[in-house]
Amino acid sequence: MQNNNNSSYKNILILRLSSLGDVVLATSVIPVLKDRFPEAKISFLTSAKYVNVLQNNPYIDEIIEIKRYNLISFFRFVIGLRNKRFDLVIDLHFNPKTVVISMLCGGKVRLRYKKGILRRRFMVFVARLRALLCLITKKTLDSQLLGNDIVKIEIGDIKKYVHTIERYLIVFDKFLPVQIQTNKALPVLYPSEDDKKYVSKILQDNSATKIIGVFSGGKWAIKRWGASGFAKTGDLCWERYGAKSIILGDEKDKKIMNEVASMMKYPPVIINEQLTILQLAALIGKCKLFVTNDTGPMHIAVAMKVPVLAIFGPTVLEFGFGPLGEKDRTVFAKIPCKPCVLHGGKHCLIKSHICMESINPENVFKIIESMNVL
Repeated sequence: MQNNNNSSYKNILILRLSSLGDVVLATSVIPVLKDRFPEAKISFLTSAKYVNVLQNNPYIDEIIEIKRYNLISFFRFVIGLRNKRFDLVIDLHFNPKTVVISMLCGGKVRLRYKKGILRRRFMVFVARLRALLCLITKKTLDSQLLGNDIVKIEIGDIKKYVHTIERYLIVFDKFLPVQIQTNKALPVLYPSEDDKKYVSKILQDNSATKIIGVFSGGKWAIKRWGASGFAKTGDLCWERYGAKSIILGDEKDKKIMNEVASMMKYPPVIINEQLTILQLAALIGKCKLFVTNDTGPMHIAVAMKVPVLAIFGPTVLEFGFGPLGEKDRTVFAKIPCKPCVLHGGKHCLIKSHICMESINPENVFKIIESMNVL
């Protein structure tokens, strides 16, 4: 990483190619950067899939879309960026592709995000060793834990850990005091009026005065709480507060969404049509509460200032990706075999999934009651 005390940057490029939650989190630093360099043009380069996250953002002057290129086309694209004459390139992704882009795009100064990836991988390695030990000794982790009453359901305090947003801000700490910004920087999204009208049309038949968003799906099966947990939590919210559940997801989540709905006593609204990211944001923005797995839409809810109740299974807050809102809460089981994955997976390594199955909806609902948001 190159350091430079120059305070007159006029043309700044930010790199964050994926994934959904990470691109949403990256929006947190843009207003801070614009405040420091009000005259600068800020460009943001991201994958075509996530361009919609950045649209309508008043702090971004240009969104640059990178598509799936073959090797020759990729280098032509990168070399073409040199014509834009960036004087500061901020890499908030730091993978091989963004390293090549930052080196070849002609930026005079290059700053890179320190992921702390080795620390996270070591945490996963140690947790897997503990799980393996249980298998070698031919004892199930379930009986070891439950027999000794080690399983504890806790509410996480994200402020105890270095959040990814703080790591983003540290990238340019030479000219921005991080300790001031971190308290202010939160992700933000800007659905258009058309997005909001479209969502209102979807919800026009819903007569409930309070709605809660339920996101039971997600890319990784191992990070999903059970359908029965979401169903029971939704029913309890209806019985106590008259809050109707809206089950959200896309085509890939259709199976688990239907499972949740089929288990509920009080019929929810199911929305699995193909929404844009900002339409989804507008829809989440209508909710009084968002109950979710550890997924990208969790960060969308934070960006829309909707209170979040996040269910964390095999991942941990120490990774730096928990919800940051003042009213947000994270619930997880404190067990020795986690974090067993860095990003996700299809199956529990010890074929137990106790990190999720030990979280019951009654405990989750008690936390919702304590949030005072319904």
